Amino acid sequence: MSKRKKRDGIVRRKASQFWWCTYVDSSGKRVRRSTGTTSKREAIALRTKWLAEEWSKTAHDIQPDRAFGQLAIMYLQGTK
Repeated sequence: MSKRKKRDGIVRRKASQFWWCTYVDSSGKRVRRSTGTTSKREAIALRTKWLAEEWSKTAHDIQPDRAFGQLAIMYLQGTK
């Protein structure tokens, strides 16, 4: 069985002169987006930037279910 090729999420479509990228957004949907550039290096940089933006959306939207003070009280009560 042949190995799968490692892909970077950058493709050039037949009908387009631009590079297109694919990635998964913060809601879990696959996004296909034109980079608007003919340079693969610039396309990879744009995809990296867009992935970082999506990651920061995901990371900053995490809401803790307890405040630090509540956790500290629970810890202290557990050590008695």
